[in-house]
Amino acid sequence: MAPITRSRARKSLTQASLLVQKPNNKENHNKIITGKRAVGVGVPHVENNRRIIRKSSSLIPSYGGNVGDDVLAHIFTYLPTRILVQLSVMSKRFKNTWRYCRNLLFGNEFYRKLHNRTEFIDVVTRIMDNHIGENIDTLQILMDPTDKEHRLTHWIKIALNKGVKVLDLDCDLSLNIFKFHHSLLDSETLRVLKLKYCKFSLPSRLRLRSAAGLGFITTLVLRKVVFCEFTVYRIMKHCVNLESLDMTDCSGPSVIRIMTHDDNFKFKSLKVGNSMDMFYIDVNCPNLESLHYSGSVLQGIRILMNNDPPTSKLKDVMLNFSTPRTGITPYYYGACAKMRNGSFGSLDFCLWHLKELQVFMDYTTFCNAVDIADFVGKCPSLQKLFLDVNNFNLIPDLYYELHQKPFIESFSTIFENLKVMKLKGFKFLNQEIDLVRMFLKRSPEMEEMILVYPKNKDHMNMYIDPGNEVIFNRLFQDWKCSPKIQIIAQENAKDKTISPTHVRKWY
Repeated sequence: MAPITRSRARKSLTQASLLVQKPNNKENHNKIITGKRAVGVGVPHVENNRRIIRKSSSLIPSYGGNVGDDVLAHIFTYLPTRILVQLSVMSKRFKNTWRYCRNLLFGNEFYRKLHNRTEFIDVVTRIMDNHIGENIDTLQILMDPTDKEHRLTHWIKIALNKGVKVLDLDCDLSLNIFKFHHSLLDSETLRVLKLKYCKFSLPSRLRLRSAAGLGFITTLVLRKVVFCEFTVYRIMKHCVNLESLDMTDCSGPSVIRIMTHDDNFKFKSLKVGNSMDMFYIDVNCPNLESLHYSGSVLQGIRILMNNDPPTSKLKDVMLNFSTPRTGITPYYYGACAKMRNGSFGSLDFCLWHLKELQVFMDYTTFCNAVDIADFVGKCPSLQKLFLDVNNFNLIPDLYYELHQKPFIESFSTIFENLKVMKLKGFKFLNQEIDLVRMFLKRSPEMEEMILVYPKNKDHMNMYIDPGNEVIFNRLFQDWKCSPKIQIIAQENAKDKTISPTHVRKWY
């Protein structure tokens, strides 16, 4: 086979340019001929041909060498469907490469290039039926399956028969929820399953083949999925290699119980978001490393450790409670310092291994600067502290002046490991200044104190006097106890400083 030289690659691009620019063959412009069938692929129109040629030129090697067409064709099969289809139009040498595509991505980017659902179904059907490769790694589908459920099931079965590893099914465009049958999980190659706007259930007695298929899944992502109360229990029972479970906007279960006493069980990550029926999470998993929850207030979250010695691998916890105006965040508020039995004090607890803490305060929050300081004081390993008060004003009241300000002034805890503190929504209010002063005076290893002004420009004009920056900058320099600290104050729009590991919502 002749080597691929620069001149040959340039000649191929020239031929591709002539092919795209043919004005007298509009019928075949968006089609590839394979045998006797024409497959519509949604290739962009003639006016975009220069952009297509520039993109496609990066797909065809422009260097000399002995790389054969068969090797290149194999490499190209790992590209997404749409790029392979464009390549088949640009180069005659690879006109059939799309039929071996391993990553069949019929998602949003593919869907919006077509005119309607009928055209989408027709194109996907022809691509799936003409696929002659031995393997499919990824199948991603975004569509409305109403009255076309058999087509969607047929595509999934083709992918399963060819050893698909990632199945991503999004039926959010449909008015009627799609019923995903558990028999579609009869695959020993499937590792990642993503479902959106589907009904998913597992019977109490699964067929042996279905149960075996579930045993190979490592990641399960459910969005707007409806299932019964015992489905989560059955998932954990049969998915013995499951490492991550992500449930968002799901309905059905009110309690999540994950009981895995075996140290060999690989389950590491649980994420639950906006599940309105949920009121309790009970986890007994020795290898759990990450727990994320976002939604309404729960009656309880319990994490047990039965390993000996009782050490936890839990490294990452995010709790984002959306409470009504009259509510409070139970865990945070319950742990705060307040009047108990006639005396002012806080609960006796300690988060020994917590290294990063992010606190959002909004109009539903009843906590203040002292509560923050007291909570951080129970985290001796804390290195990064992020406070967001954009939607909250730390305005002193009589209770703060009488009981809490003396507490913060006499606060004796030293934050030995705290290196970064970032306060978003800083308005130079008295409580904010008390908080900043305390952390500056009691953080000998602090490297950065970042004060970001509020997003709301009305708050900027209402609270922030231009002269404050000069005055308090001198005070901040006097208060600091760390010789290497850098104090940064800037507007929100210009903020490019360090950000927390997690955003408030991951979905």
